[in-house]
Amino acid sequence: MAARDIIAVCQDGITRFPNDCAGFVRSIANASGVLLFGNANAIVLNLGAGRRLHDGVAAQRAAAAGELVIGGVQESGHGHVVVVVDGPMNRGRYPYAFWGQYHGLTISRETTNVGFTRGHGTINYAFNAATRDSVQYAAFTPVAGLLPSATPGKGLLVHIFT
Repeated sequence: MAARDIIAVCQDGITRFPNDCAGFVRSIANASGVLLFGNANAIVLNLGAGRRLHDGVAAQRAAAAGELVIGGVQESGHGHVVVVVDGPMNRGRYPYAFWGQYHGLTISRETTNVGFTRGHGTINYAFNAATRDSVQYAAFTPVAGLLPSATPGKGLLVHIFT
């Protein structure tokens, strides 16, 4: 598996799950042959099924090596989960990731993802300042042959930090 293949699957998956972080993470895991279930809190609780990673730097290295890396935080009500991918680090500790809705705006029962990152960027944009340093990470080995290979032009990141 190549890190670029996981990025390509995330790029496709975020359009199907822009407002559901757990649904997005489950879909990427499923495409990789990794079984995850439940809401964000349940996914974080079950990260022990993978290889635990101690910080964002280790998460980025595992993602660069082609592993499926999930990060998340349990919170009362709803937690939040992301898929860490190979990409730029912010402040030397926040890896690049894809996620379903975090910056949601609800007007007249319609919820829209209004985050300027549109579901991807470094995790300091996916989690608030109080929780971003307590994200738990785990790496899983994708099942060879299940994850489709990135086609030309897919699986590449372009992100400019300001």
